[in-house]
Amino acid sequence: RRSEGQARRASLAAQHPRPVEEVIERFNAGDYRGCVEPLEVLWWRNRSTFIRALLRLCVALHQIRLGLHRSPRGLIRSAVETLSAEGWQGEGFDVHGLEPHLRALENDLAGEENYVSLHEDSDLLPSGLLRASAG
Repeated sequence: RRSEGQARRASLAAQHPRPVEEVIERFNAGDYRGCVEPLEVLWWRNRSTFIRALLRLCVALHQIRLGLHRSPRGLIRSAVETLSAEGWQGEGFDVHGLEPHLRALENDLAGEENYVSLHEDSDLLPSGLLRASAG
């Protein structure tokens, strides 16, 4: 018998047959919440630190949109550290284009006065920065 967790993973995999492409499309459209399930599909395949960093990043960006401040600051910091250590590329993704924007966002989150404009800004990051890796 399959466990409840195995059944959920199988269901997610069936719902998201092309998770890398789906994440890229949703992320670049600013649908950060919509990236979570396809990233979970990738996470369950191999539990890589790179995918965990992308999950943290998407959750943080979604939380900023919800008006949260402290949690996203730590998640962004953790994601930037991991993505930087991984060379900004891995698991089918190339995130080099995100680096300067994430570092600026990280700095903006450090100042309470900047947070209000971040929360109200519907375009937290420019579109098209998350890409498929060449290899």
